[in-house]
Amino acid sequence: MANIDKELRAILAAVHGKEVRDSIHDALKAGNEESEKAMNDAAQSAAHAADSLKHLTELKQQVEKIDLPEMREAVKITNENRDSVRANAEKAGISESNAKTSEINAKTSEVNAKASEQKAEYSSKTAKSYADLAEENGNEAVKKLEEALDMKTPGFMMNFQNGHLEYEGGRFDFLVDENNGHLEWEVTI
Repeated sequence: MANIDKELRAILAAVHGKEVRDSIHDALKAGNEESEKAMNDAAQSAAHAADSLKHLTELKQQVEKIDLPEMREAVKITNENRDSVRANAEKAGISESNAKTSEINAKTSEVNAKASEQKAEYSSKTAKSYADLAEENGNEAVKKLEEALDMKTPGFMMNFQNGHLEYEGGRFDFLVDENNGHLEWEVTI
């Protein structure tokens, strides 16, 4: 049976699309190679079993033509060949079973690879979302800094026609307290 643990770990660890595709490819290739080997082994075992059966048939025909001592020897050889045929048939069954197991493992690897690909895609989208949010927050912070730097500098000037001190720019409100005549100010937002 194929040992594709290394390829499966690579699929699970893959993050980027290319890594995921390469890992899927490697796992499927390993499963396919093992499946092909098992199918070839099964075909060889089946061919060997067919040859043995043909040989048994020939021996049986020869036994029918020979006398008792030769017949005993032929029976002995036939029994040995029969045991060999059974063993080859068992090997063919095992090889076929191994081929089916390899096929199942290849399909499992494919499913795991697709799951890893979906996880990588989700992680990529999540990372982009966080990056977009960070960019948005950064732009907002820069905008607030620019607003703070663009504040107008307050300017005071004396109006000689009416004798008033005049103010423009900045973010201050000035008021005269009517109770004590003091000039009061506050920052406007």
